[in-house]
Amino acid sequence: MLEDFPSLKTMKIPVCFIIIALQACDANVNIIGGDTLYFENAEQLSITCTNNVTAIVEYKKDGFPLTVCVLSSGCTIKDAMFTVYGNVSSGGRYLLQSVNNFTTDLCGAYECEDVSHGPTDTVNVSYKDFDNNTYIAEEKADELSITTACVFPAVLDDMEITWYTYHNGYLELMSAADLDAFNRVPTNITCPNVTCGISQAHSFTFGLGNLNGSHLSEAFVEVKIVHPMFKDKPLIWRSSKQYPVVSVKQAPDDSGLDGVKRAVIGVVVGVVAVVVVGLVLVIKKKILQKRRPTETVRLFSALNDEGKSPDEQSEQVSGSIPK
Repeated sequence: MLEDFPSLKTMKIPVCFIIIALQACDANVNIIGGDTLYFENAEQLSITCTNNVTAIVEYKKDGFPLTVCVLSSGCTIKDAMFTVYGNVSSGGRYLLQSVNNFTTDLCGAYECEDVSHGPTDTVNVSYKDFDNNTYIAEEKADELSITTACVFPAVLDDMEITWYTYHNGYLELMSAADLDAFNRVPTNITCPNVTCGISQAHSFTFGLGNLNGSHLSEAFVEVKIVHPMFKDKPLIWRSSKQYPVVSVKQAPDDSGLDGVKRAVIGVVVGVVAVVVVGLVLVIKKKILQKRRPTETVRLFSALNDEGKSPDEQSEQVSGSIPK
C-alpha cells in the first residue's frame, strides 16, 4: 500500500509531535470543588484548576479570556479584575482569584482550558447570602411576623422555620396543634437589586395569626430561621409581648431541679424517714426491756411483804433471816 504513496515511505515524523500527541491523550484538566461554587460578599472568588501535564492553561468567564499561564515563562492577566498563580511543583495547579471581594458581577460560567492539548473543565459560580442580624419584626394585637433581608439562593422549601413559646424562663417547642391554629402562609418579595445570572434574591415573611384565644395561656413567641447554607448562623427572634398560646409549661423552681430529680429526692427522704423511725422504735424497745426485770422484782417483793409485821419487813430489808 505504501508503494502507492512513495512520499510516505520517506516521511519523518518529528519526535516533538509524538510527545504532544501522547500528552494530549493523557491531559486531565479538573476544577476542584464540584459543578457549582458559592461565594459570600465577604470573601474573594477563588477557583483552583489542576492539569497533569505541562501546557498552556487559560481561564475564561462566559467565553471571555481572563488569564493565561505558561509555567515555563509565567502568567498573563487579560482582565484586571482577576489575578492568577501557577505552581509546577504542586502538580500543575492554577489558582484564579478576584482582586476584590465577591460581588454578583462575578457570577457566571468559568472555564479552565488546556490550550495546548484541548481538555477543559467548567464550573458555575454563584452567590450566597443570609444576614441573620437584619430583619423587620411586626407585632400586632393578635398577630406577629418577621421579614428577612434579601436571601440568596432563595428557595422557600429549603428554609427551616421553628416556632417556640417562652414562659417563665422555659423555652418549649410549639406543638403541631398550635401551628395548625396559628401558622400563616409564608410570603416572599423579589429583591431586584440582587441578581446572580438569571436568578434573583428574595426576602421571606413568616408569621402567626389569630392569636386572640382568651382561654389560652400567654407566653412570648420565639422563631428560629435557618438557611441551609448557613446552618451555624440562624436568625433567632423573640417577641416583646406575650400572646395567648397553648404550649406553655411552668418554669422549674429556684433549685433548678426537674420533676424526675424532685421525685428521686422525695423517695430518698421518705426512706430515710422510715429508717430513722425504725431505729427510734428499736432503741425504745431495748430501753423498756432493761427496765422490766427491776420492776418485776419490786412487784414480787411487794407481794411477799403483804401480811408481814413491820418487824419482819424491817428484818427482810436489812438482810436478816426471819425466824
